[in-house]
Amino acid sequence: RLKAAGELADYHLLANRYVDSAGWDVMMILDFKDNAALAHWRAVEEVAPAGLAPPALKLVASAESAPSDLMFGHAAPAKAGDPAPVYLVVPYDYLVSTDEYLAYVKGYLVPQTEGWMDEGALQSYGVYLPRYPAGRVWSAQLVLGYRGDTGLARRDAVVRSVRAHLTATAPDWKAFADNKQKIRTEKQPVIADEITPAGS
Repeated sequence: RLKAAGELADYHLLANRYVDSAGWDVMMILDFKDNAALAHWRAVEEVAPAGLAPPALKLVASAESAPSDLMFGHAAPAKAGDPAPVYLVVPYDYLVSTDEYLAYVKGYLVPQTEGWMDEGALQSYGVYLPRYPAGRVWSAQLVLGYRGDTGLARRDAVVRSVRAHLTATAPDWKAFADNKQKIRTEKQPVIADEITPAGS
């Protein structure tokens, strides 16, 4: 209803593919049209915390909400016959200033993800930073949408291929690669599938 009303540009409801007590079970990504639409979410929370009806709330052991900004992202146009995406969600903590981290993402991560898209394994990616990061278990989150299970299975080979190309052709990229352990720590990823509305 929020999307139909123009308050949401898009949304994704992701479910962890595996039983894993160290990870989340469900993640909802809401892409609000603007800050006014985000502020209106408060009215939703008053009657349906986390957007959930009372029967669903009874099933929830814990929940985390993180107002965030999409700092970098790209999605390939959908085509007929495209497989359902498989998502790999990777949280990070960065160890430098926000400006330094964003420079690293732009110089190191984005060239790789664009390369993975060019290779046909990746359909979309997004890099999110929370607006209020203090005390959170992550300070950045990478959401990768692979082209089905086949795209995900190609991940390691495509990563090696794109890194080899960038190492040989992009000295600035290699400098970021050599220094990345001082910039961020990678935390436990989650493999997830999208829950879509019935009939879509």
